Amino acid sequence: MTTFSYPKPLTPVQWPSVNPRPLAPILPPPSQKSSHLPPLPSPPRPSSLEPLGYTLTTHIVPAAYPRSTPHVPVPDAPPNGTKQARKRHALSTMKEILDLKARSVSGDIEGESQEVYWICVNRYVRNSATKTSSTVWGGGRCREGVVTLFCAPAIGFPKEVWEPTLVHLLSLPQTYEVEEIWTWESIQTGDSALLNIGRLGGLYDWRDNARDILNFLLHYLPPSGLTKLPTHLPLLPLSISEKRKSSGFGDGRVLMVVGHSFGACTTALAAHTHPRLFSSLLLVDPVVFPVGRYHDKFRDAYLLGALMRKERWGSREDAYNHLKKSLVCGCWDKEVLKVYVECGMTEAGEGEGGGVRLKTSAIQEAVMFSETQVSYELFELMKDLDENIELRWVMPGNAYSQTWLGGPEMSHRVWSRLSNASNVAISSAGHLACISSCLLSANC
Repeated sequence: MTTFSYPKPLTPVQWPSVNPRPLAPILPPPSQKSSHLPPLPSPPRPSSLEPLGYTLTTHIVPAAYPRSTPHVPVPDAPPNGTKQARKRHALSTMKEILDLKARSVSGDIEGESQEVYWICVNRYVRNSATKTSSTVWGGGRCREGVVTLFCAPAIGFPKEVWEPTLVHLLSLPQTYEVEEIWTWESIQTGDSALLNIGRLGGLYDWRDNARDILNFLLHYLPPSGLTKLPTHLPLLPLSISEKRKSSGFGDGRVLMVVGHSFGACTTALAAHTHPRLFSSLLLVDPVVFPVGRYHDKFRDAYLLGALMRKERWGSREDAYNHLKKSLVCGCWDKEVLKVYVECGMTEAGEGEGGGVRLKTSAIQEAVMFSETQVSYELFELMKDLDENIELRWVMPGNAYSQTWLGGPEMSHRVWSRLSNASNVAISSAGHLACISSCLLSANC
């Protein structure tokens, strides 16, 4: 596999300010009676990390409250029909979604939603955890303590999509020991989407995923060393949350974060807001761009592709056979595709025609793709990210990626913070291929 690194820009550029907005405060959600707490939406499953000595459990936490945007109705998804008719409807729906987003960013749509959403997280805990100090990305050294990995995926990917990468990473002979791993998904994705079905709106601010992550890390992530946890993680005492804000984790935990695309953007935004929580960030092609450089044609292509995508199949076998032949999914590692089909889909009811369907609906995926403002805001903020947080960029290097945003502008992205930072680009990888061809090599 051929790799290269982007050099530091020779000439700094003064990009115009987009006046980044602070994250909204996180307030305690309305109290919920235990009888009203939702159960896990999917049955337990064996994890591919079990042979490596990790036990999988799934947990539920409330999302950050209140939300940064008001609840607005979801635009109609394209109906069944001819491809031409569906595309006409999809173009109309795309225009409606983009109009809602533009009005929200400009301030024409104001307010906040009081809806309480839920988030599913996976925990992989080492059966016999040990404390260690080991080599981490970029040749640095992590502090003495307990290593916790936190993984946040791209739009539309369930939390389980990290398992093939984690298996390879943890199988390497020089891998540091990790006590536990938490894998994340946003409110519209995977099992979280099933918990929030029928209540999601047509407007979404990426800052809320950063707030959701901080809500989890500050208020719900249990102290390290606990072997058994309840399905609904309890709210931590306020004294612990406040101490984490000012001093980080007081239990020796070292938090190392891996984020891809949207997940990388929002975890980095969370780290900028509360840096004491984070030891290192590995950002896999994050959606972080200088203002105006996330071109509309690429945003619109992703949005329209989501609206036009197939959502239902007769069986998981049918879904796998169809997706492995597609242009988007055909380049994925086969184990990634298998876990996507297994965990990113659910049984469709009789009213839906039976078979299986994606847990993340096409319309919600499209709503998420409408965001560009947070990408610009984070780029402006990256220079001020705490220098104690080790920063590693893993970037695509294929021809398509270079035509999208390559050369000098790519250098400005990966060197948006100059100190304690490094980058590697994979010549054969594209944006989504990073998850297979790059991370599965675990040499980044």
